[in-house]
This record gives sequence, C-alpha cells and structure tokens, in this order.
Amino acid sequence: MNPMREVSRVRTALTGGLLVPLLAVGLAACSGSSEPESPRPVVAFLGGADPDSRHVEVDAELLRSALAADCEDCEYVARDAEGDPDLQAEQMAEVVEGGADVVLLEAADAAAAEEMLAEAGDVPVVTLDRSVPGAAYHVGYDPVAGGRSLARAGLQVALDAGAPAQGAGVLVLGAGGGDLAGTARTEAALGALEKRGATVLATDEPDVATAEDAQEWTAGQIAERAVEEVALVVAADEAQAEGVVAAYEEAGVAPEDRPVVAGSGADLDSLRRVVTGEQEVLLYRPRPPMTSRAVETAAEVLEGAPVTDTVDVDGVPSFLGTAEALSLRTLTSVAVARGFVTTAELCEGETADACAANGIR
Repeated sequence: MNPMREVSRVRTALTGGLLVPLLAVGLAACSGSSEPESPRPVVAFLGGADPDSRHVEVDAELLRSALAADCEDCEYVARDAEGDPDLQAEQMAEVVEGGADVVLLEAADAAAAEEMLAEAGDVPVVTLDRSVPGAAYHVGYDPVAGGRSLARAGLQVALDAGAPAQGAGVLVLGAGGGDLAGTARTEAALGALEKRGATVLATDEPDVATAEDAQEWTAGQIAERAVEEVALVVAADEAQAEGVVAAYEEAGVAPEDRPVVAGSGADLDSLRRVVTGEQEVLLYRPRPPMTSRAVETAAEVLEGAPVTDTVDVDGVPSFLGTAEALSLRTLTSVAVARGFVTTAELCEGETADACAANGIR
C-alpha cells in the first residue's frame, strides 16, 4: 500500500535547529489535491523519549526512509527531547505552530504528553512505543504479552541453571512512571512471576527508568542480600539491563555467580549483551516494523484513507506487534535472519571473541 508515491523528494531537518518553514512548491499534496499552489504536507517526528536518546537517530532515519516511500511529497522534521518532557512540550508547540499536518511522538512522559495532545488541537498525533491516551493512533508492542514473555523466559533460564522450582528469588526493575506501556509490561511480568511460584524480593519503581538509576538500585540490593539469594533480575525498561550488569561488575561478582538478567531492548548493545552472556534473555522489540507502520498510518491520515486493523488500547486505535523473548540460541534466527541487524554489526569490536566462541559468523 503505497498510494502516495507521486512527486519529488523528502527534505529532512534533524535535531537541533528551527522547524523547516513550509514551502509552497506547486506540487500535489498527499491528499491527492491537484491545486497547483497547495503546500507540501509536513510530518514531524518528536523523539528522545529517554534521557540517553538511544533510539532517536535510528528512528529518525528509519522514518525518513519510510516516508520517502509512502509520501514522497512530504516535508519531514525531527526533534530530540533527550528525555525532557518540558522540552518536548516546547517542540510540540513549535511544530504545531509551524504547520505540521501529522506528528509522530515518542513521549518522554505520558501525563505530560496528554497535555501536549490537548494543546495540539486538530493536528493528529500518532504515538510510537509509549502509548498516550488521547492520541489519534498508537503503534507499539503488546506490553502485557511482552511482560509475561520476559518473566517466563527469564525464570525458565534461571530454573535451568539450578534455581528452585518454587520460591526462586527475583528482583524486578519497573519502567518509569511516565511510561504507561512500560508500567503494563512491569505488572504483567510481576503477575507471571507470581503465577510461576517465584518470590519477588524487591521492586524498583523509578520516576524515570535510566541505566544510572538501575545500577544504583541494584548495587543497593547486592549490598543488602547474599548474591545466591537472587536467581533472576527482570528489567522492564531497556535502559535498565545495562545498569544491572554494571552493578554486578562493579561489585566484583564473578559472571558464574551472577543471577540471570532478563531485560527489554531493541538496540545493538542489548543484542551484544546476549552474545557476551552478560544478559541471558532479551525481550526484543525491533524498531523497523514499528516505524514503518507509523509512517503508513501518517500517510493514510494525510490522504484521508481509512485506518483499519487496529485494536483499542485505552480508547486509542492501536497497532500492537508481539515482542519475542530471545536467548543466545534464538538471537540470530530472529534479529539477523529477519534483517534487523547483520552478523558484522553484531560481532564488531569487543563482541568478536564471544561471537567466535558461540559460532556466530
């Protein structure tokens, strides 16, 4: 479905500068209008939901490429909020005032984003990854199924490693309070652990999920209890697994004595941690399918076409993919075989020896 491939090129303005001004270029808009002076429609991407902006550059480029295919006549602008809800609110106001026709939003905070949506007026907003009530559409991954899958897969690896069938000790790091999908993922993981007979020893509930917060909290847990008491650490937000691993390394706990680490993620570093054995389970939520569906939705909105095959999530028509819990055994058959990453990228630098040892070429 690419009914909007009509005209010329996509101009991009990436993070940092002022919004690209709208141009009257004498081309047909994506709506199909034949008026010679109709302005080009503008699609704005507001990224940087996390303080480390781990996905914003990749997502911006994925969206740009998808937009070039689905709406060649669209102007495109991208902004990075660096995890700051106030900055993102300013960026939303700027792109709306500048004439954006559709906004693609990775919300830094769900509550703040609800206010932004109200102020956006009639401009349709499509949220990515993190759902926000009041959005026109949402594209992401099923957080409940993902949370259950993450907890079950992590617990199974822990049981296979010798953890008790009943009462295995688990630490859970919840997603930040401003991430509704992450909160749902956390609750689903907790429910699955309880159902499987695990014992949740402690739960971290940060305002914002960061690697630094995860490292500090995990370090506190290491200081409070015997290492062997913890069989599994479940990190609901992808920034957290990195901090968990760092905490055990800094504490001098030998790799063979550490608990199983199960975390969510989509970036290359997450995949590499599985290869090196620092993280045993990864709830993999690849970005390309999500960004592609978001652009298709924006294109359908611009041309006035019906947006179908959605499910209702908090009153928002949504497209929900199913994230997969990967281990070392299944990583390449999913991430590499489906073209999300190459073995060359996966095995670059410090990961090379681990790839060779695990037969990944």
